[in-house]
Amino acid sequence: RSRFEKFLLKSEYPTGAWPSYLYTWRGFLQALRKMTTGVGPGEKNWFFIGDGESPNSLQLGLINLASFVAHGVTQAIKYDSCDENNYEMVDFRYPISNACGQNGRSYQDDMCTGGDEGEGYECEVDSSMEMYGVTHARWIGAPPPLYCGDKSTGYWDHFKGLEINDPPFANLAGRADVRGCCWWGRGVMQVRGVCAYGKLNYYLGKRAAESRRPSIYPDIDFCRNPSAICTDPERGPELRWLTGMFYWAHTIQRNRYNDYLTILQQYVDTNVVSGNFKEDTSFMDTLNEILGGSPDDISNRTSTFEIALEVFGLVDPEITAEPENDLNANVDPNKGTASSASKADVNEDVIAADNLNATNIPPSVNVTDGTEIGNINNNTIPENNQVEEADPLGSLEGNVTTPETPVALSAQVFSTNYCGVSWGDASTTCSISCAGGFDSECPPGQKCFGDISCSEIPVGGVATTSIEKISNYCGADWADASCKCSVTCPGGVDIECPPGHSCFDMSGTCPGY
Repeated sequence: RSRFEKFLLKSEYPTGAWPSYLYTWRGFLQALRKMTTGVGPGEKNWFFIGDGESPNSLQLGLINLASFVAHGVTQAIKYDSCDENNYEMVDFRYPISNACGQNGRSYQDDMCTGGDEGEGYECEVDSSMEMYGVTHARWIGAPPPLYCGDKSTGYWDHFKGLEINDPPFANLAGRADVRGCCWWGRGVMQVRGVCAYGKLNYYLGKRAAESRRPSIYPDIDFCRNPSAICTDPERGPELRWLTGMFYWAHTIQRNRYNDYLTILQQYVDTNVVSGNFKEDTSFMDTLNEILGGSPDDISNRTSTFEIALEVFGLVDPEITAEPENDLNANVDPNKGTASSASKADVNEDVIAADNLNATNIPPSVNVTDGTEIGNINNNTIPENNQVEEADPLGSLEGNVTTPETPVALSAQVFSTNYCGVSWGDASTTCSISCAGGFDSECPPGQKCFGDISCSEIPVGGVATTSIEKISNYCGADWADASCKCSVTCPGGVDIECPPGHSCFDMSGTCPGY
């Protein structure tokens, strides 16, 4: 576990590399249990952790896990993001309508293909659906979280830090609105499009339950609430992983064109004795062809896969340097650092995955060897398929502490949810928190916005930071602005205010100044 957290669950922050805040060992373990045991994700959608019969079953499961995690790092863990970032520019501007699709895709038009045509998996598009993301890129001036709703939109000015919607501004696909555009990428695999979300609902969510089929999340309608992956207050940590594992099982493991599992078997059988998993690049070359991506994506995926091979004890470890900003508390003092850890230690710590219950795994993924990923006694997972927690922090080994996050370490970055009339207003005032991520927690006229960075942890819902005092407020006139003192315009320009309002200097007038 400690090496998994230290070398694979790392994210890039403006202050350096830190343990991921969103992607944790506990969430990973909970998701892996549910994707390999219990109710399960539907026929042929189990996450592959070995066949339980072949001599190389353990290695097969580990290589599949290493591949999955390597792609997850490339897609989301590296950026510590759940919602897709707004990254595609038009004339040096970031269109708000990128929520509708980036990289040449239109997410609401993503029909199922590859033999799934006409099956009716796709979610129905509702142009009036309104939804807000909770994470975004962390560089200074980065666009705020994506959102959808029944409105025309403009662009994000990353120099001024303003959303400008008048006049509307189109993305590369010509969209200048966000109607029906709630299907952007989410979770560790950045699942996106009406087909992908429809399959989640069909196999894992409410649609499965309504059809009287087994359902892991019978109360979650992924077609009406795709944002549950990022915002569910209790199950979010596992949903970010589990939806990605389902995508991997359904799309990669069942790949009809490249026969992924056969290629995996050949790769393992060829190298299991010699241990030349790094030197033989044939498997990753094929996987990179399947997954695609930019040259940087391919390079990062490949290098992370090699690190995962070391973490999982499949090759002799070469990691000797401590990761930047790493915590000594994450290392088991009884087993040393990754450079001195033996393969036995790694398998015991990381690969056994806290002894998963294999009782209900179908024959194709049944595990019988007690040393493998998915094998535990029958008492670990209760009948309701809920994961028992060893302690409130999820520490599944008594002598390994849960990794601290950048929040706990420096107080330079504290991402949470705050109320405001807009994301800019919420991030500027940092005044009223909405920890559950729901609009109902906010005052009338305000919504809950996520990934707001404040310099201190709020106490009792009110920020205790010494942030710069805001003196500019919007209103129909000076008297209106002085009476309400509600909508801020920190830049001092009218364009920051709602239509029909102007920006006024309320120095010494509004409370708290």
